[in-house]
Amino acid sequence: MSGRTSHRSMEERLRIVLQCINGQISCSALAKQYHISETTIQDWVRAYRYTGIDGLKESHTWRRYSPELKLQVCQDYLTGKYSLRMCCDKYNISSQSVLRRWIRQYKPLRKNQEVLPR
Repeated sequence: MSGRTSHRSMEERLRIVLQCINGQISCSALAKQYHISETTIQDWVRAYRYTGIDGLKESHTWRRYSPELKLQVCQDYLTGKYSLRMCCDKYNISSQSVLRRWIRQYKPLRKNQEVLPR
């Protein structure tokens, strides 16, 4: 999750996610009902599927990623092995914007493989 504070408790996020997963109501209908973007609900669902209830917890600290992991993720994306979203899910990257930033840093460095994204 991003560094922003959520207006939804973890219990409420879980209730919304379970309604969507169980097919009780669509993500778009839930988004309208709770005045949340559909993308946010889809992100919660993905986080829940990959990491369980821990995926719905708010993070109050920055997560550190090793340069080697950043390089691997960038290569997986740029070679077409995984989509942006799949890379984030597979490697537990906090958001797609984080990965986009790594890719921007990595692209100019592709010619010089010794340098890793910071």
